[in-house]
Amino acid sequence: MPFIDVIDPAFGFSAPEVSAAQDEHWYADSPLGPLVLRHAQAQELLRDRRLDHGGDDYLRRNGITSGPIHDWWVPMIVNRDGADHRRLRGLVGRSFTPRTVDLLRPFIRTTIEALADDLDGADFVAAFADRLPLAVMGELLGVPAADHDIFSTWSSDIGLIFALAAGTGTAAPLQVPLRVSRNRTPGTPGRSRPADGKVYRGAVSVDSSGNMPRAAALSSIMDSAGTTIRTLLGVTIMPDLQVVTDVHTARRVVLRPEQESTLLGGLDRHGDNENSWEVGLPETGDWVRLILHRYLSAPVDPATLPDDDDPWFHPSLGCDPVRTGVAMVLSVGLALGAALVGGGLFETQLTVWRHDLADPAEVIAGTRVSPTDLPFREACIRYMDQFPDSKPGWGWSPNAP
Repeated sequence: MPFIDVIDPAFGFSAPEVSAAQDEHWYADSPLGPLVLRHAQAQELLRDRRLDHGGDDYLRRNGITSGPIHDWWVPMIVNRDGADHRRLRGLVGRSFTPRTVDLLRPFIRTTIEALADDLDGADFVAAFADRLPLAVMGELLGVPAADHDIFSTWSSDIGLIFALAAGTGTAAPLQVPLRVSRNRTPGTPGRSRPADGKVYRGAVSVDSSGNMPRAAALSSIMDSAGTTIRTLLGVTIMPDLQVVTDVHTARRVVLRPEQESTLLGGLDRHGDNENSWEVGLPETGDWVRLILHRYLSAPVDPATLPDDDDPWFHPSLGCDPVRTGVAMVLSVGLALGAALVGGGLFETQLTVWRHDLADPAEVIAGTRVSPTDLPFREACIRYMDQFPDSKPGWGWSPNAP
């Protein structure tokens, strides 16, 4: 069996001995345990439900079985397995949608220009490479710029956990920064909300999604969403929704014939609908981004699914709205419509329902409001008024951009 010393300071994966080991066998031994060297076997192991992340075992092998680092590391999402991991991954992943990234682009450009202007012979890594991701994540999470330095220190200290396998003496000093940051007094640097109480752009996630184990045409999803939205709001008519694609370039309108020929979802389909769309009201700017999320790496025959099939594995149509009352209602309606025609379940990050998967018919029956003659926009606000905790403060106004 080949042996590769990956913790040797001089080690590099481009070294000749790595290629020789890969030719000899699909895995090698190392100080950290077996090291998989070939893509095919790595993919097979990643899909094997008998394996887990082994986060607690990693600490135990390095002599840590309790204390702040243990309490922080073991419950992390990367160390969760099965349905719990997929549920958390789905919630977290939808906070990093293309729309969120698009909203950050101007900030990223401005930050890059400012950091580049300040280089002036300084060390590139310290002055630019370290500062840029810190600034971007701070903006995304709502960390004030004045707190970036202390967050940088905490990140570096916490990163010591990945040095545990490189030698002894790391665990003891690692406990100290974890204890300091965990016991931070509220109001000291690191708060995620500004003083005025408004929520930063990245601090509130308002996406909804509908699972689609059965494929359905985009036109069917739109029809189902329209009926669902009218039912939820108690209105008899609503504005016509426009569908556009090529959202980053030409923003081409998708007419009914193309909607009818565009299939989304389906466990037995994969990789043939990687596009994204936007649905909404162009005259008011109330848009919802549609993105098909797939959590399986290959098509699956529905007839071969086990009895304990996990719905979190099913294709999911993510509906990411701009932060207005109308767009949030459209997002809920589109996700419910997708779940209804796709034979799946509904999930939302609003407090409209709950964070676990739910029967779309149950959600409609439990949240619909009484009939009204209000205009569509006011009807949307009325519907969302029953869920005050879902209003993200700065972006809720009916006239918000």
